[in-house]
Amino acid sequence: KFKISTGFDLSTTPRLTITTAGNVGIGNIAPTAPLEVSASNGVPDIKISAFSATVTHKGVLAFQKSSNATINTYSATADDEDLGRIVARGVNTSPVADDAGAILFEGDAPPDADAVPGRITFWTSDAATLQERLRIDKDGNVGIGTSATKNLLTVKGKTTLDDDVFISGNLVVSGDVTSSSATHESTSYTASTHVSGLSGYFGKVGIGTTQMGADAGLVVENGNVGIGTTAP
Repeated sequence: KFKISTGFDLSTTPRLTITTAGNVGIGNIAPTAPLEVSASNGVPDIKISAFSATVTHKGVLAFQKSSNATINTYSATADDEDLGRIVARGVNTSPVADDAGAILFEGDAPPDADAVPGRITFWTSDAATLQERLRIDKDGNVGIGTSATKNLLTVKGKTTLDDDVFISGNLVVSGDVTSSSATHESTSYTASTHVSGLSGYFGKVGIGTTQMGADAGLVVENGNVGIGTTAP
């Protein structure tokens, strides 16, 4: 074992330790990983600094994976292969370190001659294990609560939107749409494609339906627009 200290007692004032297993500890005399940086009653931050007038120069933290067990030998990775991971851990009551959250980098399709398609998944721990919460696939599609990223944004589960929603394209609804207002009870209608049959009390507006009642402010039915009437 090799140690560097700022005092005569190597066991109490360690600065750098290399164990017989080859693990390196900075501020830690018993590192359990190839590199472990520790601080007592402090923040053991790690900095990667770049000093340059070139705008494309920056500090880089790179995770790299080859599907070959020989160091410095490169073999193509595979679809779904783990490529890198960032994890945050706490200590449970056992007490042992336990994962609380993670970001995982994976292959998202077989590589070709000049690219490795990838995805990023975000995980948090429930009462038992880490669970995937969000993913971004190779096409930039985002999935929340689902691994099936069919469109730019796919959400599975109940969703709360606390402000206005602006849609510049078609709205496609495959299930029921439920709406409510401060003066009306919730009403549910089965919607078909492209907002045909979509209704409710979104500002008393009905589209493709006359079920809004006499107090509807705007009704669109069969291409006809009615203001103040349910039968345009």
